[in-house]
Amino acid sequence: MSQTAISQSGSLILRAKVLDAATNKPLAKVSCFISELNKTEITNSKGEFTYKLVSGYEYHLSLSHQGCEAETHHLSIFSDTTIVFYLHHYHKHLNEVKIGAKRNPIIEAVSQGQIDVLAKENLSNLLEKTTGVRTIKNGNSIAKPIIQGLYGNRLTILNQGIAQTGQQWGNDHAPEIDPLAGNRIRVIKGVSVLEYKGVNMGGLISIEANRFKDDPHLHGKLNSFFETNGFGFGANVQLEKNLPNLAWRLTGTYKNSGDKSTADYYLRNTGSREMNVSFLAEKTLFKDWKTNLFLSSFNTELGVLRGSHVSSTSDLNEAIGRSQPFFTEDEYRRDIAPPRQEVNHHLLKLSSNKLIDSSNALNLLYAGQINNRKEYDVRRGGRSEIPALFIFQHSHFLEGKWIKTRKNSITKSGVQFQYTENINQPETGITPLIPNYSSIEPSLFFTHSHNYENSKFDLGFRYDMQAFNIFTTTKTIPRENIELSQLFHNGAASISYLYHLNKQTDIQFNAGFTVRNPAINELYSFGLHQGVASLEEGNSNLKSEKSFKTSVSLQSTWTERLFTEAQVYFHNMNDFIYLKPQSQTRLTIRGAYPVFIYEQTHAQIYGFDAKVKYKLMEGIDLSADYSYLKGVNLTEDIPLIFMPANRLRGELEFSASKWGKWENPTWAISGQHTFRQNHLNNDQDFIPAPDAYLLLGSRISIERQIKSQRIMAYLQVENILNTRFRDYLNRLRYFSDDLGRNLSVGISITY
Repeated sequence: MSQTAISQSGSLILRAKVLDAATNKPLAKVSCFISELNKTEITNSKGEFTYKLVSGYEYHLSLSHQGCEAETHHLSIFSDTTIVFYLHHYHKHLNEVKIGAKRNPIIEAVSQGQIDVLAKENLSNLLEKTTGVRTIKNGNSIAKPIIQGLYGNRLTILNQGIAQTGQQWGNDHAPEIDPLAGNRIRVIKGVSVLEYKGVNMGGLISIEANRFKDDPHLHGKLNSFFETNGFGFGANVQLEKNLPNLAWRLTGTYKNSGDKSTADYYLRNTGSREMNVSFLAEKTLFKDWKTNLFLSSFNTELGVLRGSHVSSTSDLNEAIGRSQPFFTEDEYRRDIAPPRQEVNHHLLKLSSNKLIDSSNALNLLYAGQINNRKEYDVRRGGRSEIPALFIFQHSHFLEGKWIKTRKNSITKSGVQFQYTENINQPETGITPLIPNYSSIEPSLFFTHSHNYENSKFDLGFRYDMQAFNIFTTTKTIPRENIELSQLFHNGAASISYLYHLNKQTDIQFNAGFTVRNPAINELYSFGLHQGVASLEEGNSNLKSEKSFKTSVSLQSTWTERLFTEAQVYFHNMNDFIYLKPQSQTRLTIRGAYPVFIYEQTHAQIYGFDAKVKYKLMEGIDLSADYSYLKGVNLTEDIPLIFMPANRLRGELEFSASKWGKWENPTWAISGQHTFRQNHLNNDQDFIPAPDAYLLLGSRISIERQIKSQRIMAYLQVENILNTRFRDYLNRLRYFSDDLGRNLSVGISITY
């Protein structure tokens, strides 16, 4: 928003223009509503509108337009004023963040409006709606994101700028982050990732909050939903106020669901509970130190499919590949019994920024995190309510960052330090899967970005040292307590070059080299990984991975109606660490389970992601995307396991600006075809990869301004045909089908 004013007393004239934020072109038929006057004006073909106001009063102006997210602005005007507003077509165009006139390699993946409509989803399932992002799952409630074949320890998730630390080594350990506490979610690739803590081979996922609005009044939002599959319901409440000396935002979320169902049967013990709260505050302290405080608490209880835990080898052999899992019941149940998980994650972030002069800025940051994980198994002798795994972890992170801004460039450099301690609680009575350990990680980074007339060049370097102190026991009997230490040196370097071929087309080249040391689970895990119902064994002799990745992307806006984007990537990894299924199953005192062992190989992952968006005519939009990926184990000349299958997805959307007193009515129908993972030998896994499947979905949404409240209601249906399917990346595909039809309704009220 930009503003100019001419001094005048008494009544005054507000003249405004609304532009498309991506194209800078005027937007006609924008609804402009001032709640204090209860009056609406519509922009003309030049994007202009005019209001006659009274000097000295405060006003709230709401702007809404077909295909845009509604925005509200606080106005305090004392003279004739001209203002330019910018609206974002989030789901119509590529959403880019710009530095000057050059595009930044940060692509906004999910907007606030999409988060509202997908309020029932966890972070990973929400991200899967974007091109090139997939999930590896353990049922539906437990999921981790995958970017171009990489996940887990190779992919960092930022919560308000802080790298999430916890028990993220497990495929059954979903990110302990409430996406409803953020206002946008971005996927970051290229040189920019080197600024952040972690070894980011796959990229970064960043959950961020919007800046505070310049409005001293109390405002907020209420999101609520209900879904038929699992009879789940939930609500999210946000409150915000920007006082002269303190701005604050409070967010709370509650979700509750019972047993999910496939097309044919209930999935016993797959309910979930979630309760989260977060608080963000901003204040200027001392002299020009702009200080932010962020607090969050994430708390969840998750059931694990009962049919994935069996007591004998013969039962396990029968359970794997069974059409209907053991312990299936005909009646819906809401209770959660063992096997189950309880997870609590708490985050404190305190940061302070000082603008030294017009070119230099200093940022100081501290973050502390506490992660508490309990996993309950089905145990004999009334011990099922004693956790079989109970891990407490705390971490502390310090950062000092220097930012230098010139006319055409930005340079960032910084030092970081992180201390982590992971402690197994003794009450389990079971040898822990992960040993007690502590780690110290000092880091340095440098990035530089320079804009030229028709191009942009980025480069960056990063160095991390990680020192482990491990307290474990021997694998042989009799068990003996031992103390080990290991030291690793990691480095990363990356370059990026963006060239503007013309006003419509950009081409970008990225290349990076990364060294990643093996994580604690890859080195020392030994025992039952209860959440994924398998025995896992680490290897203390693992070497650090060496990764080289290149990619080329092409983005083009051919006309105002047609946009295309494509990216081709190649990833070569020496000493690639992966979890390999073994040919045998193993019987333990806790039951029979499949066995997986961490091994290394020379691997390559390559593929491409492509998307197209086309406006057939005003109010009718077509979009499609396709992802192709192939992973190869070069050492053994066999396919790489746990790689996403290829996927084709499309959506046809019909929208209008008005329907009676309602605004932005939208109806869309979508289809997603996931191909069979044919690049896999049958003897590489316990059962062959599942068949291809097609899922159809639909959604309807509509909005309305009622005085100072804006209401958005939606209805969506997933898996309309109630298709029976299993997904290759769902670890529970060994035992059960995936989810059947689901209808969800929701309402969002902004006030």
